[in-house]
Amino acid sequence: MATAHATLAYRLTRRDRSATHALRRIAGAQLDAAVDALDTAGDARGAAVHAVRKRCKKVRGLLWLVAPVCDDADAASDALRDAARLIGPLRDAAVRVATYDALVTHYGAQLDRRALASVRRRFTLRRHDVEADDADARLRECRERLASVRDAVDDWTLDADGFDAYADGLRRTWRKARKAMACAARSHAAEDLHTWRKRCKDHGYHARLLRSIWPGPMDAHITAASALADCLGEHHDLAVFVAAIDAAPERFGDRAAIDVMRGLVHARQQALLEDALSQGRRLFADKPAALTRAWGIRYRVGREG
Repeated sequence: MATAHATLAYRLTRRDRSATHALRRIAGAQLDAAVDALDTAGDARGAAVHAVRKRCKKVRGLLWLVAPVCDDADAASDALRDAARLIGPLRDAAVRVATYDALVTHYGAQLDRRALASVRRRFTLRRHDVEADDADARLRECRERLASVRDAVDDWTLDADGFDAYADGLRRTWRKARKAMACAARSHAAEDLHTWRKRCKDHGYHARLLRSIWPGPMDAHITAASALADCLGEHHDLAVFVAAIDAAPERFGDRAAIDVMRGLVHARQQALLEDALSQGRRLFADKPAALTRAWGIRYRVGREG
């Protein structure tokens, strides 16, 4: 129940009495769902970890939207980041196995899976080691930190209302995303592409929160931002995947198998880079002031209509 409610709640509505009320409502619902996921995880810890990390990102996205007019935003965002980092290793180990599977599936007809089995085996063993180490302690600490942030939500207050509460955060995030895209386009470096992905996801959260201002076009915009973030996310997963292999290649099998994996990763990353740059040029075509002005007009028309 809490999870379903939180999913529906991640947007501004006409029922919100003020921007401060919307902030408290949305953040409270997301954090309630995160705590509930940990309380009811049972043996499904992987799903709980994924859900909690997603909820933390959503609340941080909300906080970045209102940060220019919210004194509590930076500290709360940092607290949520640190809470999510506690359980990050549990998620990362599973992602590496999934990255291998996706890569092999993509190039399936061209591969001898038996020759590469040692790579997957090593990542699977690493996942089991991480899950067996101190997973329960990490989950408990994460829950305590999330509950602490949740307790403070009802005291959060904004210094502005209406679209004025969102304009500066929206404009700032859009500007950062465009700058990150330009940097990634110049360098093609995995680190720069990852930074671009984070800024793209930030904006995607803002678009979801503001969806009600213009549902049809906003849905298309949200879909485009999500597709770009997914593309960049796959690129990042591959970078982390190959870095783990390069850190201790002798643990992953013979040299021939490792060279094949590196070649596959490079080829896939190049294709993803080209796709991401193409998508990004379309999505981030507008300048920050133009996008903010257009969304502000739609917000006011929707509220007055």
